[in-house]
Amino acid sequence: MLNEQASANNIKGVALSSSGPSIISLFYADDLIITGQANLQEATNLITTLSSFLQISGQTPNWGKSSILFSSATSQEERNIVKGIFPVSDFSAATTYLGHPIFLAASTRSAAYFFLVDKFRGISSLRANKLSHAGRLTLIKSVFSSIPIYYMSHMLLSAKLIRKLTSIIRKFWWKGSLDNNSSDGICFRSWKDICRPKDEGGLGIRDLMMMNKSLVIHSAWNFLKNPNTLIAQVLKHKYFPHTSFWNCNKHTPKSAFWSSVLKLKPILHSSCIWQLSQGDISIWNQPCCDIWEKIHEHNNTTALSLHLPSKVSELWTNQKSWNTPLISTYFHHQAVHSICQVQVIPHLIPDNLCWKHTSTGDCSTSSAYKEINRHSLLIPVTPEIRSLMNLIWKNKLIPPKIKVFTWRLLSKALPSGVNLNTRIPAISAHCSRCGQLENEGHIFFHCYFARLTWLISPFHLNTSRLPPDANPEHYICCLLSTYNAKFTIQRVLILLWQIWKARNDKLFRAKH
Repeated sequence: MLNEQASANNIKGVALSSSGPSIISLFYADDLIITGQANLQEATNLITTLSSFLQISGQTPNWGKSSILFSSATSQEERNIVKGIFPVSDFSAATTYLGHPIFLAASTRSAAYFFLVDKFRGISSLRANKLSHAGRLTLIKSVFSSIPIYYMSHMLLSAKLIRKLTSIIRKFWWKGSLDNNSSDGICFRSWKDICRPKDEGGLGIRDLMMMNKSLVIHSAWNFLKNPNTLIAQVLKHKYFPHTSFWNCNKHTPKSAFWSSVLKLKPILHSSCIWQLSQGDISIWNQPCCDIWEKIHEHNNTTALSLHLPSKVSELWTNQKSWNTPLISTYFHHQAVHSICQVQVIPHLIPDNLCWKHTSTGDCSTSSAYKEINRHSLLIPVTPEIRSLMNLIWKNKLIPPKIKVFTWRLLSKALPSGVNLNTRIPAISAHCSRCGQLENEGHIFFHCYFARLTWLISPFHLNTSRLPPDANPEHYICCLLSTYNAKFTIQRVLILLWQIWKARNDKLFRAKH
């Protein structure tokens, strides 16, 4: 009904640029924002249209929860006229929607989202030390990682806020007991190692900074892929009315969303390319080939006096193949080679913007996250640990707490005597049973208690014959190669868990 009134020019709405489309209404769930000119005629048209809708639908607006906002150029007389028709209060600058501030000034942009810290602390007040590490991992993935998604999807949060939120999660994971002590506990592995994907040797926790970037990239992809939507048209006319997104000016005044998109533009540049079918896109300001960003630098000097092509299709023959001699008259050899490498689709379909990193050509938050993560410089995990952990993660017969325990064992993230003594010299590095240096190999295979346990187990393994300096993954792989891996691995890991539990009972509860 509002659109019909707008088509009849009875409602003009509000435009964010001189040539841009008018915004009449914004609707989310059961909340509605209506815009219009502050005059008697338009206010009357709006209330008439709204009354007609309410009569047809049977719904009633909650005027007590509604408010009105005027531009600074609106006179007091015009405000009184409009408020005489709409009996609502003035809009407060501190108003939030779903926790999100409606007005976001550049000076307060960083502090506006610090309420997320209170949300995180409220959840982390749970007695995490009563949860196993598997329970903490589930809570981090299902709750902590999902809370900021709504707020991260349209702007990059400040690095300070991301560090604060990450600190709360890291403390929750390592320390367990979340008291007022500012210490994060002992971190046996870096947070970047923990945030690796599971198939790369991590726990699959999403890094908040990379997740924030991937969400904004996906939002940018949506308006690039659908240029005829209202949001795409508003952004086009406001920020790059006379060029394409790929060549837009970075120095114009910008909103929080647009500023975030421009910061991530290099990733979009390297990840997007046009699938050519009709060739209607520009050869000069669209990602049509690998060197499109510097294509102006590859012009032949003799071509400057010629009529340069504007569309890609002007470089084709009648059979929709690249006209190599023609291209050579305009560009240097490197550009000719790059352009001719692009495949042309013979079908009569519109040109399609594609995301390079998926088989479907569509950008998803997950694929954007993987692309960002691909550029992070981390020391790779050994193939032996990766293959072993992949086998463990996929085994549905192994309890989650055993899986996480095994990851801590293979990642050297268990609080053994040697690991603790390295960080806190006051803690003894020796075994509480036999007095030898207590590393992972000693705890699980070479201590007399572990040797006896393996000997009387169904494996009847004499661990004294094992090499003393090998890593735990080597011992486990040897067992799996000797027995049937599918059925043995859960028994091996549960036995390791019982040895670890017995070690802790002896050390902290004096149980023999």
